[in-house]
Formats: sequence, C-alpha cells, structure tokens
Amino acid sequence: MPLLITELAINADGQWAVEITNTGPDAIAFDGTTSFTLLAYSQSGNNVNLSLSNFAASIAAGETIVLGHSAITGVDNGNDFRFSHDNLSYLQLATDDVIDGRPVSASLDTIGVRSGPILPDDTVWTSDTSRTTDPDPDNLGDFTQTSPFSTNTLGTPTLSCFLAGTAIASPSGPRAVETLAPGDMVLTADGRAVPVVWLGILTLRRVTADTPHPIRIAAGALGHGLPLRALRLTADHALLLDGLLVNAGALVNGTTIRPDPVAAPFAVYHVETEAHEVLLAEGAPAESFINYAGRNPFDNHTADPRRGQGHVIAELNLPRVTTARAVPAPLQDRLRGVAPGRDAA
Repeated sequence: MPLLITELAINADGQWAVEITNTGPDAIAFDGTTSFTLLAYSQSGNNVNLSLSNFAASIAAGETIVLGHSAITGVDNGNDFRFSHDNLSYLQLATDDVIDGRPVSASLDTIGVRSGPILPDDTVWTSDTSRTTDPDPDNLGDFTQTSPFSTNTLGTPTLSCFLAGTAIASPSGPRAVETLAPGDMVLTADGRAVPVVWLGILTLRRVTADTPHPIRIAAGALGHGLPLRALRLTADHALLLDGLLVNAGALVNGTTIRPDPVAAPFAVYHVETEAHEVLLAEGAPAESFINYAGRNPFDNHTADPRRGQGHVIAELNLPRVTTARAVPAPLQDRLRGVAPGRDAA
C-alpha cells in the first residue's frame, strides 16, 4: 500500500499534524467500513489513537491529506486533538478497512522508534516521497528534521527560486541549476565569475489554493532574444529589466509570460553567492539568493555555512517592482510587443 507519512509537525502546546501522501500510480478508494488510524506512542505511556471513523474517500495518485490539530498552520483536514507528548517517539499509520474493494489490515508506515529518540516539539519532520513503505519502526533516518515549522507543506511558502532544468551561466557553459554545488563558479550579468556559497532546495509536496504558481517566460519574451529558452521561476524571483528588479509575477501578460501550474511534488532551487548578484538564467539577468525569509524553509537549510551567523545579504541598490501596476508603461509596452520564441507555447 503506497501510503507514506511525508511530514509530521509538533508544537509546544501538545498539538500535532501529520501529512499522508499516496505515492502510488493509482487512486486509493477507502470504502469507509471501519477506521483509518494513527497511533502516537509516548515513552511516558501516554499512547493514543487518532481515528477517522467511517472514512470514505478516494485519494488520487500523488494526493496528500493532512490529519491532526487544526491550529497548526496549513492543516486543512484538521481535528481538534492534542495530547501531552513530552516523550513522543513513534507514530504509526495503520488501517483496518475495505480499500479498493478488498479487506486490508496493515501497518502502512511509521516514523520514529518506540524506544526513542524523542521527537522534540516545535519541530517538523519531512520525508522524500520517493522512499518505499517501511513498516518497521526504525526509519527515523528517512526523515529530515527542520525547526521551526517548515513552510514547504504546512503553510504558504515564500518562493523565490528557479525550477529544475533552468540553465545558469558558468565559465564552463550553461549548468542546470540543480547540478550546482558550493564552490562551483557562475557568471554574473556583468561578466564576473563568482562562487556558489549554497544551493537552496525547497520541495513543494502539496500545492494549495494559497500556493502561488511558478511563472513561465517564453523564449524571447523579454526582448533581445531573451530568455534563450523558456524560463521557469517563482513569482517573487526578480529579473533585472531596464535598471529595475522586477518580480516575475509582475510581468504576467497571459500569453508569453504566464502562470505555469505544476503538480506536486516538485522542487525549486536558489543560488546563494557571497553578495546579492545578477546571474544569467537562460541568458536572462536574474537575481541570486537574498535572505528576506531566511533559510529555514529550505530542505537543506542546515547545510548553509552561514546558518546561525545572523548574516544578512545586502540587497542590490536597485528599485524593486513587485506588482504589475508598478511596472513602468514603456516596459509593459515593450514586453507586449515582443514576438515569442519557438517554444513559447
């Protein structure tokens, strides 16, 4: 049964939420004859079951549901439920139900070990949906701990990143953004080679109505033949146009520049350099990482060498445009008049 616990959030008030994802290729139909159960095990002996009685639903392939306390940000199927979890060390997902027309009684997934370690509060544990179901209670290593609460699924993320496959200019030629690593050299728009300090990776495992869609900029849509290929980036990521840092979301015209819905899960990437720079993404000038929202939302924020140092990257001394109505009319007119490239569709 391809049902996995993909995120667990616990807060200091004894509230928790768990995210469950159908990682299989087909929908899973719960006929609702009994219950869908989460067993929370505490070393102090305060063990509880959270059950969805008469649960009847079809969870589509790749779909995620969230169970738990509705006071935790992002829980959209919440139950007003809490317990004293001072020693919570283990969570088990199980079912004893009729699924897809056949009786099933099984432990579907676990996080943690009954004998420890303790899962601390004000913490989120996330897992890769590519892993396989492991019913043995020893798979804590499959999960990544983040604190405070992650924003990749249990809230609305602040996104300012490139999507996978975006070509970043380097002295040795274009590099797919996801292949970059600290120490690799990338080119700035003014021709300098600067080292990558950190590559931030943020996985979106659940897309909600509040999640802003990435933006797709067709080849040639910015003029002067740029970008060289379709450029896909998040709405808050800025491009340098006519001396302005213009967020991609402010450039949407519904044709050559438009929202590009992506099915979850998907990853986005941000390139941090020593200073706030203008890099070349598909040949177009686009900003490097600036830590407005900090690094904690990223999956790999603990790998950032600047983490915990209170380091603030000084923003480029350029005006920033964040809304469509603030885009200067000459720039709007120029972008509307640009013929898209061959892959604009």
